Amino acid sequence: GFRGGYWLLKNHALIEYQDIISAIFPNAIWIHVRRNADEILKSCLKTFPLGLRKTEEEWRHVISEAMKKMDDFSSRKSVYTVYPEKFFKGDFSDMEKIICQELKLTWMGEAVKELFKRANRGKSNNS
Repeated sequence: GFRGGYWLLKNHALIEYQDIISAIFPNAIWIHVRRNADEILKSCLKTFPLGLRKTEEEWRHVISEAMKKMDDFSSRKSVYTVYPEKFFKGDFSDMEKIICQELKLTWMGEAVKELFKRANRGKSNNS
């Protein structure tokens, strides 16, 4: 985040603090980027090979528990769920709607499309 502006948090540990954060920021709008469990597993196995030595089965359990908590959280009024696999197929309609209608920001569609083109050409969990 930045002083006086928007915050972006990317961490499954955030789930444990969702009620506290919502109490402190009652008007917060949450965007839940919902990946499928297999993509999350691939990411975990690539990201944490030396630090958190978990087996694939242990990671599956951690992911499953986190997804259960997020399912409950995602049913709240101020939480919007988007699916990144749609982004990689060029469909940004869900995110555009949230950006424009809920956050009242300008949608920078061409910049977003370019970002995902670069991601598709470079590193991604799809390769």
